[in-house]
Amino acid sequence: MIVVIIAIGAVAIGLAFRSLLIEQAKAGITATSDEIARIAEASNALGFFDPETVLDTLANKEQLDHWASITQYIQIDTPQGYPIGKSSNMGDLRLGALPPGITERFTFARDTDGAPLLVLDRLLSR
Repeated sequence: MIVVIIAIGAVAIGLAFRSLLIEQAKAGITATSDEIARIAEASNALGFFDPETVLDTLANKEQLDHWASITQYIQIDTPQGYPIGKSSNMGDLRLGALPPGITERFTFARDTDGAPLLVLDRLLSR
């Protein structure tokens, strides 16, 4: 009986710990996404909206690598869902496009080695 209670407790602690780690990852990804949105808005700070200027700014490899880390990949897509820039650490990995009608979502994907990835898809619009 005690073994069953210990096993149930271990599973509950494991699930709580996993949930905490996912929430921390979401917070970090959201902070990076917010910074990317600020950069996109600043690239059009002259008072007129030019989608090409925003895409050029966001597709800059050095900028993407600045946001990336060993645990964070960055991919920028056009509004139509085509990738225009990826951080160097992504290699051949390509993340799927945001489905129409959705402006933001967290999903799980797999990298080229099969490891799970937490993905934030976010539509940036003026």
